[in-house]
Amino acid sequence: MRRIVDILNDALARTLPVLGGATIQCRHPSEGGDMKAFWKLLLLVAAGGPLAPTAFAQDPDAGDPWESLRYFVGAWKGTGTGLGGEATLEHRYRFVLQDKFLHTTTRSVFPATEERDGEIHEDWGMFSFDVERGTLVLRQFLTEGFVNTYVLSDRSDDGQRLVFTSEDSENSDFGARITYEILSPSEYEARLELAPPGKDFFECRFMRLKKVTAEP
Repeated sequence: MRRIVDILNDALARTLPVLGGATIQCRHPSEGGDMKAFWKLLLLVAAGGPLAPTAFAQDPDAGDPWESLRYFVGAWKGTGTGLGGEATLEHRYRFVLQDKFLHTTTRSVFPATEERDGEIHEDWGMFSFDVERGTLVLRQFLTEGFVNTYVLSDRSDDGQRLVFTSEDSENSDFGARITYEILSPSEYEARLELAPPGKDFFECRFMRLKKVTAEP
């Protein structure tokens, strides 16, 4: 059986290049290592913490890191269903700040019903490319006061399916996951899933949109 300290050092060897290339060697307390540091490191690996990143690292030799998202640039309209009821949607995507970021806006209009008044939901998002981790990141700001940070956690081989999973959230203890599925050159689906603390993800909203114009 491999020693725990060997497993921890393997985790460090795989992860630290992503975190900046520092050199750290874990030693068991019986070999002169620090007891507190050893157990902190063990708990981080067991919990899937910073030493077990979930980011989908893109091949640095693959070319354009934005290729997966250029498809979305433009204005889109569609419908959404799920929690909160049906809504009409408008999504817009455009590159900003010398094309270093992809800015997205969402506007969802929920019509009034017998049970409730009409409602408008809006959110802004900013995609960026994290050079150190080699992956795409989405920071999302919502009218409800939440700020979510997502990282690209999975992508199909053909690039038609992108999954972003939250790694941090302000003012909410729920996890979130957004899956984009490209159906055609002018149509895509998006699924928003939420996860209460300690629980599995469940589908919250399903959206389907068609491109209106290539100009945002």
